[in-house]
Amino acid sequence: MRDKVAEDLGTSHNTIGRLLYIEEHYPTLIDEIGKEITLNQAFKEVRQIVGKDKLSKAGKTYIKNGKIKKVQTDSYVIYNQSCEEMNQVADRSVQFIFSSPPYHLIRDYGVKDAIGEDASLDVYLDRMMKVMEECWRVMRDDATMFLVYGDKYQNGSMLMSPERLIIRMIEYGFKLKNKIILQKSNPNPEAAQKRFMQNNEVIYFLTKTNNYKFYMDFFRIPHKDKNPVSNSPKHHRLLTDRRIANKSASLKNPLGKVPSSIEVFEDFIYQGKRNGLDKEFELHNSTFPVELVDRFAEACLEKGVGLDPFCGSGTTLESIVMHGGFAVGYELQPQYIEYCKKRLSALEV
Repeated sequence: MRDKVAEDLGTSHNTIGRLLYIEEHYPTLIDEIGKEITLNQAFKEVRQIVGKDKLSKAGKTYIKNGKIKKVQTDSYVIYNQSCEEMNQVADRSVQFIFSSPPYHLIRDYGVKDAIGEDASLDVYLDRMMKVMEECWRVMRDDATMFLVYGDKYQNGSMLMSPERLIIRMIEYGFKLKNKIILQKSNPNPEAAQKRFMQNNEVIYFLTKTNNYKFYMDFFRIPHKDKNPVSNSPKHHRLLTDRRIANKSASLKNPLGKVPSSIEVFEDFIYQGKRNGLDKEFELHNSTFPVELVDRFAEACLEKGVGLDPFCGSGTTLESIVMHGGFAVGYELQPQYIEYCKKRLSALEV
């Protein structure tokens, strides 16, 4: 039948096959072929999209194994000690790190000699860097790290303490991929009259190498233009002989476009309030929602080992366990650890 259709249309068997493939996987593109995109280009790009091994998982909240069971203690471990030494964790064993480090002289967590309560910023940064060096040691070469970090004011000026630490980390060998803006809709009130209110934090996206696991399909956002073919680019590459390189239109990914570092969480409302079990936990006043971690765990964690060196109320540990990973946490405050265990034991996967 395909040979007969090809003969009647005066085209090749191969052309019919490619058109059928495009119609099956990206039917809205058919009308654009020959207008804004060639058949060969459309076929090539559709094959690339269909071939992504994570495409079928996009949009899922949790990776479940088909059975509902209580989370067991063999799904996580929490160490009651400082993360300045994580000797229990083997070299190159951790695939995913998500944490919010304690800020310098912002909160009292009720334990002696905790990081963040250091008298000087330099001492604080030195201790934080010891933690980051330990993270480097335990990270796999394909690992990713996300640090939710904010700044403080002192003597009327921002200290830039997160940036100071990140610069040290880059000099050590870490690769900073993005500064993702996380805007809060319910920030702490400020009485400032001669500056703007600080209503955002930054998620620093870091890796150990350039060969890391990260699946963008979990973060794509809808295209504003419904046309499946993008317009020819406005900016053209200049060749070595000063000629301008011609570039044709390309196919838009059906799952959406790659967001900017500001657009990533435009649809995410961070109220800064606790919910669920967290309502029972009034000791820890700097929790973030588990949905925040979920977005990154979906894109980076493939049922490997996930780590939070400052696990606090256990938000990151919950997300790691619910995505099929083994969660490792470090925490100095024994009361936080008891809450973490209660929180994790209440989960079902």
